Amino acid sequence: MLPELNMQSKAGWLIWAAILIGAINLRTVMTSVSPLMPALIDELKASSIGVSFLYSIPILCMGLFSQISVWIIKKIHIEKAISALLFIQGISMIMRYYSPGYITLIVSAIISGVAIAALGPLISGFVKKHLAHKATLGMSVFTFSIGLGAALSASLSGWLYTSGTADWPFSLATWGVLSILSAMFWLNIKSDNSNSQSPTNSDYTIPKKNITVYFLVIFFALQAGLTFSLMAWLTPLLVNKTNDYSLATYYFSLFSFLQLVGSLIFPPLLEKLGSKHGEYISAGFVLLGVISLSLPGNIPLGLLLTGVGCGAVFSYSLMMPLQLTKNYKECSAWSALMLGGGYTLSSLFPLGYAVLQDKGSDHPMIFLMLIIQAASLLGVLVFLKRRIV
Repeated sequence: MLPELNMQSKAGWLIWAAILIGAINLRTVMTSVSPLMPALIDELKASSIGVSFLYSIPILCMGLFSQISVWIIKKIHIEKAISALLFIQGISMIMRYYSPGYITLIVSAIISGVAIAALGPLISGFVKKHLAHKATLGMSVFTFSIGLGAALSASLSGWLYTSGTADWPFSLATWGVLSILSAMFWLNIKSDNSNSQSPTNSDYTIPKKNITVYFLVIFFALQAGLTFSLMAWLTPLLVNKTNDYSLATYYFSLFSFLQLVGSLIFPPLLEKLGSKHGEYISAGFVLLGVISLSLPGNIPLGLLLTGVGCGAVFSYSLMMPLQLTKNYKECSAWSALMLGGGYTLSSLFPLGYAVLQDKGSDHPMIFLMLIIQAASLLGVLVFLKRRIV
């Protein structure tokens, strides 16, 4: 058994390892599918919207089941709960190799979606439990790990398939093995009840009459929906522009890693430079990037602007509830509503673009819709910035 985790012990580094190893699994079920979209449409003889469900269902689950962690943590220690959920996610993803059919993929997406819906808040709670005085740094590691897992699964799944190293069932199931190994690591972490606190519904009061909180939900839904739509459909769009599947998957991997750079480096860099308009700059990057991608010959510039912008806007969106509220209880309520409502609404965007694909809409029309979405994001941001306390 690993030593009990506390900041005073020599095993304090295990806290950081646990956060990284757990959070790295929170997007792999979706992003491993993204570079294989064209292959899945072709080999499964499925429609664009049918394959898009593989990406949208986990996002929808993240919204609908965002409160399931409250029930789980009352029944089982947080460390054991995280281990069990990672194991469930891993088994559901490995199913994709042994039964590579559309129904199996959908069932796997549902099971994994419910698991990651609970895992996100539970790992955040683990950060609060063990890193009360370093919560900001802990959340930075948490966010970085999510992005790292997304970038690795997106790039390696595409490479495994396009290089001929593996077929698509193996490329997708590989990430289930990572979840199983992560579950085994968490299984050996001792629970410490000395500073644990079970959340209760009484801590949360949803501000139903405050219009600002609904704009916050819309803002989160727009940014998440735009990012998820690009993660789901960027590869097919780039295949159409380049006529080169390998090059398109390379560009997609680059986009994934640029998001990681944007979320980690861009906001602190702007703050260090004394900029008070980081949110505007980031959202502006997204808009300019999507416009660049829609034009011929601007793919690298478009990927740079859109990738960095999407990553930075995500980081800023997580900080919005802190800026818009006056105390931690109010912040918790706003965050819960933002994540639950935002993820639920954002799941509709990839499906919407899939409908456009199936109806034969040309790619300029799809890019136009992305531009309108990015412009709307900037507009909602203007309203929210004026409401910051």
